[in-house]
Amino acid sequence: MRNLERLLFQSNPPTIGRMANLVELNLQLNSINGIIHPSIRNLTNLKFLKLQQNSLSGPIPHFIGEMTNLHVLELDQNSLTGQIPSNIGNLTKMVNLSLARNMLYGPIPPSFGNLTHAFPKISPDNFFKHKSFSFESLIRSG
Repeated sequence: MRNLERLLFQSNPPTIGRMANLVELNLQLNSINGIIHPSIRNLTNLKFLKLQQNSLSGPIPHFIGEMTNLHVLELDQNSLTGQIPSNIGNLTKMVNLSLARNMLYGPIPPSFGNLTHAFPKISPDNFFKHKSFSFESLIRSG
């Protein structure tokens, strides 16, 4: 599989968490549905997690905020719901965080202020329809 350019999955591959030395996981545009598989938490060396443009649903798992080696997290253009995990600010190595075009709601966690190297991409249309959204919470934490 040396020259493999694209590998399509219809669901989350449950054995993915066994690849402990994996540094980049790029499953964008693969029509993956369901939740972000819990086995991804075992990828402790992961720096790049790209799951955008799939059909992922459910909340962003809390364990994502525990993956402190992540530099890039791209979850945009899915059907993720719920609030952004409060521990997302633990990802202090983050340089690219993309959560746009999901169905997220609620306040942006104050811990976002810890993402000093990141350029977060959050689609305002996710939040403006919900009264609990406020840019003030982001400004106060920064």
